[in-house]
Amino acid sequence: MYTVSNKGKLILVLNGYEFYKEKERKDKCFWVCRRRFTHKCKARVLQNRTENKIELRNTNHSHSTLR
Repeated sequence: MYTVSNKGKLILVLNGYEFYKEKERKDKCFWVCRRRFTHKCKARVLQNRTENKIELRNTNHSHSTLR
């Protein structure tokens, strides 16, 4: 599921955690936890847009869910 931040940026919501888009490469989109800096969270998501797949990377969040 997606939502939009206060600044109009696309936010990916997955399992109660929010991720923002870090970069795009051809058919892939790399997302990082929205609490990356405030909580030093290293959780990441790789989205393959051609195959419509989401791959969780480093799923250990350093904080609880946002909601």
